[in-house]
Amino acid sequence: MKKLLPVILFACAAIASAAEPARPEDRKSQLLVLQVEKGKSATITLRENATTGFEWMAKYDAKLCKVEIAHRGPEKTGNPPVCGAPGKAVVTVTLLTDAPADLTLEYRRPWEKDNPPAQVLYYAVVPKK
Repeated sequence: MKKLLPVILFACAAIASAAEPARPEDRKSQLLVLQVEKGKSATITLRENATTGFEWMAKYDAKLCKVEIAHRGPEKTGNPPVCGAPGKAVVTVTLLTDAPADLTLEYRRPWEKDNPPAQVLYYAVVPKK
């Protein structure tokens, strides 16, 4: 049992650190690049599970870009939709200026504002040359 305790403690620490939200200093390692011509749009399609309350939400500077998210529920697999059936979110990003913009997409339940998001994606929206 004494030999097993360090292994259990290590496993618990690994699980706890994996569940922590990304720290700001970790953003560079997770940064995705989306190239868009000024005035044009690009789309990102993400899986989401609206039947459990989770949906993608965007944080961005509205002076630099416009972001619209269309939440499309699960395929017609039953009536009502089966809880847990995946759907998708189609994120449309329009670059309004020649300046790059930061876009953060958070996968969360809207009413759980005090809980960290289940997933976060960081995008650098840059002008296509």
